[in-house]
Amino acid sequence: MCIGKRFSESKSFVSRYKRGSIEWFLALSIHAIKSRSFKKTSEIFRGSYTTVIRGFDELSKKEINQVTALPKVIAIDEYKGDTQAGKYQLIIVNGKTRKLIDILPNRRKK
Repeated sequence: MCIGKRFSESKSFVSRYKRGSIEWFLALSIHAIKSRSFKKTSEIFRGSYTTVIRGFDELSKKEINQVTALPKVIAIDEYKGDTQAGKYQLIIVNGKTRKLIDILPNRRKK
C-alpha cells in the first residue's frame, strides 16, 4: 500500500504538464490562428486566455524563419494588439512580395 506517494503515467494522447489532449491543443491552436481574437477562441474551447496564447505561440514558432538580410523595399506599420510589451506592435513586411518579415512586440526605437 502506497500512502502519500505520487506517481505519474505517460499517456500518448496528453503532453506532459498539460490537461487537454494533444488533438484539443492542436485544434485550439489552429482556431487561434484563424480567429479574430484569442478571447473568442478561449470562449469556444472553454479554455483560458493564456492557454490560447501558448497554443498560438507553439504552433507559430514552426512557421517563423530567420531573416538574414532585408529586401530593398520594406513596409512598416503599427497595429493595436495590447500585449505586456505595449499597446501597439510593429509589423515589417517585404514591400514587393508582401511577405511578413517580422512582428516586433512594441513600436519603440530600441
